[in-house]
Amino acid sequence: MKNFILIAAVVLAQTAGPVAGAGDPRGREPGGLEGEWVADAAAAETWDQAIAGLDPSKAIIPIDNASVIIEVNATDQDAGFQVFLDSEGWRDVQVFGPNGRAILRALVWGGIREIGGGTELFLESQEPEYESLDELEELIRLLPEGEYRFIATLVGGDYAIGRAVLSHMLPGAPKLVSPVPSPTQECSRVSRSAAVIGWEPVTEPLPMRVQAQTRDVNIAAYQVIVEDERAGLTLSMTVDAYTNEIMLPADFLRRGTEYRFEVLAIEAGGNQTISEACFVIAEE
Repeated sequence: MKNFILIAAVVLAQTAGPVAGAGDPRGREPGGLEGEWVADAAAAETWDQAIAGLDPSKAIIPIDNASVIIEVNATDQDAGFQVFLDSEGWRDVQVFGPNGRAILRALVWGGIREIGGGTELFLESQEPEYESLDELEELIRLLPEGEYRFIATLVGGDYAIGRAVLSHMLPGAPKLVSPVPSPTQECSRVSRSAAVIGWEPVTEPLPMRVQAQTRDVNIAAYQVIVEDERAGLTLSMTVDAYTNEIMLPADFLRRGTEYRFEVLAIEAGGNQTISEACFVIAEE
């Protein structure tokens, strides 16, 4: 059994004090700031502690955009967690799980704080491989289903609070139908003028014990990502749940070039499952 490791805390700052005689690495002049740094770096271990520590004289605004999701790559058989938030300029963010315990913290200092702090934050965990659905189930249980709460201290001293619900409902892997998958695992050859990526609609979840038998998968959208790794170019498209093929623009494709592509089935709760393959544009 592999050891699954999830990054449980992030600190986007240097925690050591400045070297004597040197400028402060946080972009400020040395002297008289260590008390502020120590106080600012004191993290709450629980949601209750975080709420109890709020200054009642400060305003609280909502975080409108926050999410915690699971991403599974069914082709490579790996999976991990993604955490996202978008808030007004913050100097400190913490995320707490359904049990009230902290799972993540981020700080900004120096120039980032001076220009108004952070806004968007995206964290992607390690993506350990799994050999069976039992191992995948063990992995996703590291973050239980339920409500995850976010609290940010804004640069001006006010607060922002938000929530996101993590589900363990994982959509099944899209079955790719074009380009026609190669039985030898080599890249299929397609015409530049008729390059179509197609897949069968996803109607079932991944078959794991964690999925209640009475729960139906609800696909919200599909995303198609095509990469020319040599040129460093990426084409990404998101389509609705009723679309199951797209024609690639010929201007994006070059003859004799290999492209890798992914089709993501995105469940209504945000979790996504990937199938991937490759193709080569034929010399015509």
